[in-house]
Amino acid sequence: MDSNGVKSDSLGDDLTATGNLLTGVSTYFVALEKFAYSNASYVYKYGTTTTSALQLTLRNKEFQLAVAKWAPMAGDLVGWGAAGISVSQYFRGDIGGYELATDLGMTYIGTKGGWATAASLAYFGGKGIWNYYNPENPLFPVPIKH
Repeated sequence: MDSNGVKSDSLGDDLTATGNLLTGVSTYFVALEKFAYSNASYVYKYGTTTTSALQLTLRNKEFQLAVAKWAPMAGDLVGWGAAGISVSQYFRGDIGGYELATDLGMTYIGTKGGWATAASLAYFGGKGIWNYYNPENPLFPVPIKH
């Protein structure tokens, strides 16, 4: 029970943590895709001092391109998982409609890469930090449970 006599909800806290983790993993896959394409072209173009570009290409390019191909799909799946957790929290009454809409929007934005991904991470990280240090004054109003 908290100071207001309301029973704390560890499942809601676990859902929030899991949703934030899935959003972070989704963002990782977006970055992995960009890195894999970049790395494949870098290896193809330059090689290293001990290995020719052709040798590196034969070893790494196909792998890097495979990673680049599958990373966006993995990121989308994880992003859908994070969105599902937000929807679940809404129906449980843990978050309100404005927070749900913002979470879903920022999850979508996070899959676009670059600055959009950074903005999504900043939002979810900032919201998590704010809510952790300000439990009596969360970023979004908490719905009243009856």
